[in-house]
Amino acid sequence: MMDAASLKPSAEHMDALVKEARRRQTVTGLVVALIIHGLLGLGLALFALPLLPPKEPSLIVAAPTIPSTTPHPERTVTPLASPERPAAPSSAANAVVTANRVTPVAVPQIEEMADMAVLGVDLGEGVGFGAGLGSGAGLGLGSTTFFGNQSDGNRIAFVVDVSASMSNDQFTLMKAELTRSLMGLSPGTRYQVIFFSGPVWFAGQRVNREGRHRAVIDGPRGKKLVWESEDGSADGFRFADGQQPLPAEPWRTASPSSIRQTTRDVDAVGKSFGTSWHMPLQMALSMDPKPDVIYFMTDGAVRDAATAVKDISQWNRRGGKKAKIFTTAMMEPKAAEQLYELARKNGGSFSKVLKDGTIVSGRKALP
Repeated sequence: MMDAASLKPSAEHMDALVKEARRRQTVTGLVVALIIHGLLGLGLALFALPLLPPKEPSLIVAAPTIPSTTPHPERTVTPLASPERPAAPSSAANAVVTANRVTPVAVPQIEEMADMAVLGVDLGEGVGFGAGLGSGAGLGLGSTTFFGNQSDGNRIAFVVDVSASMSNDQFTLMKAELTRSLMGLSPGTRYQVIFFSGPVWFAGQRVNREGRHRAVIDGPRGKKLVWESEDGSADGFRFADGQQPLPAEPWRTASPSSIRQTTRDVDAVGKSFGTSWHMPLQMALSMDPKPDVIYFMTDGAVRDAATAVKDISQWNRRGGKKAKIFTTAMMEPKAAEQLYELARKNGGSFSKVLKDGTIVSGRKALP
């Protein structure tokens, strides 16, 4: 048997056990210290991360694609369709406009803009009928065109020749252009259409011809308006022997319904005998209030046209503000010079429709 002394560990063995215990304590302490420091570092990192300034985003801007500069194509206009607002012409170049053929008639083509010296400041800015810059109170003031002439105004009178001398092609072209111009009126514009040959009447009235010397117009409220030519000449017609005021009608106000009715009146009008410049323009200038703009188109010359130009210009000076008179010769070169003079003296411009339907404006339209 071992005695108690033999069971007691030796001093060397005790030192070894102490050293081993200390080593283990050191390792454990280091591990714990590392874990604690790691946790502290992680906590500090999580705390400090939101305080760091965010990285500024980089902005990438894509440059827009620049279209190639190509010349604008010619604008095509169908007279009987609702017109689009023509682009404003450049003062540095002549504007060219082409239109589709209307039945057998060649389409009007504007080869040269109207003489700017004659036009003055009449190339107004505005929109067509559908755009609606005008108000129902009669403040339309949209730009209007008729056979290459262009102006603006609140009261516009179209004075249009329907004499028997016009060919079917001329008549068709006139109706198409007049319809297009009417459909281009700004809402609220005051307008009226006056037809003439020897007698003169407003759109919507009926003409009863009684030979070459007499015509009776069915006026408002059943009134009979008698026009006669004592000598039977085409430009010799007078109303009621010249003893009564000329017939009058109120201004129409441009709206979808009124324009539809007026275009139906244009479509229904027929030709009649005679050609007079005095009476239709005097009737237009007699409207109350006076027109701002008159578009006058004829296919014929008249006797002593110079006197007609003088008389009409004098009538226009009466009653304050002058109406601007724009003139068009429908395939009639003999009338060109006097019509040009009439427009020049009354603040308008002149255009001429050639036999192929081309429209030439300004001085180059003269023979």
